[in-house]
Amino acid sequence: MTRINRLIIGEVLGPFLGGVGMFTTLFFAADGLQRIADYLQRGESAAVILQVVLYTLPTLLPYTIPQSNLSVENSPQFF
Repeated sequence: MTRINRLIIGEVLGPFLGGVGMFTTLFFAADGLQRIADYLQRGESAAVILQVVLYTLPTLLPYTIPQSNLSVENSPQFF
């Protein structure tokens, strides 16, 4: 890998991963928190709640990855 490729990947990877984290949190907060509250009211254990969270996150990635790519393109360092 050439030096320029490493520099470009280094500049893009941070905002991209930040966007994935931010959008995943937003999407999860919209539906996942209500689901967790329902499980807590039923008295489920923390292991079951963690399992629900871990099984829910991969279903959100097809929505958050393209949006994160757009957030990298609109980042101030590219102007």
